Amino acid sequence: MKQTIITLLCLLAFTSSQAQIEKGSNAITINAGLGFNRASDPNQSNNLFRINVQPVFEHFIARNLSLGAGINGGFQFGNDDYKVSPYSYKANSYAQTYGLSLQLKKYWFMNPQIGLTLSPQLSSTYYEYNNSTEYTTNTNTYNYNYWYHSAMLNFGAVYFVKSNIAIEAQTNFVNYSYYPGSPSYNNNERHVFSVLAFQSSLMVGVKFILGNNKPSLTP
Repeated sequence: MKQTIITLLCLLAFTSSQAQIEKGSNAITINAGLGFNRASDPNQSNNLFRINVQPVFEHFIARNLSLGAGINGGFQFGNDDYKVSPYSYKANSYAQTYGLSLQLKKYWFMNPQIGLTLSPQLSSTYYEYNNSTEYTTNTNTYNYNYWYHSAMLNFGAVYFVKSNIAIEAQTNFVNYSYYPGSPSYNNNERHVFSVLAFQSSLMVGVKFILGNNKPSLTP
């Protein structure tokens, strides 16, 4: 892992002068994400599937450095099968999500078309959650709402198919999430830290550079 990080930093340093998006440029990116998590052991299995859409507006405050804000919305589906008697149950869940995010994004270009990105990001997401749990003797339904706050470091790549249109992909390199507790469900706080969570956080989008400031070979 350490060797990979050193190699990546050397690559970024080498490619930093190959192309530029000038200060004052603006961009809009329409991202879509699909995520799937699966966890299992002899007593329990859990599956979680996510769909998310996130438009982001970026303003370049310096060469190849943008400040951005985005909104997001999506759906989350899950199921949980717990097999230890007498507490065996099957649960199905569904959630709608809405959120806001702020990001700072740095671009390094290897040529006028291909670049790498690194982006610290803060986000807050609101969940409207429905859970139906089937026990051996009865079924309970829960409806509750809660906020989920995250700080993350995203790593990605960008490919310009035209001078003002690009395909972009990114994922979480490091992610810290905080759940403050929900009066409508429970008041338990949760802290989650993950590294390289590719399977749950991959976003792919189309980026549009607005105006006349487009990537070039200026040093």
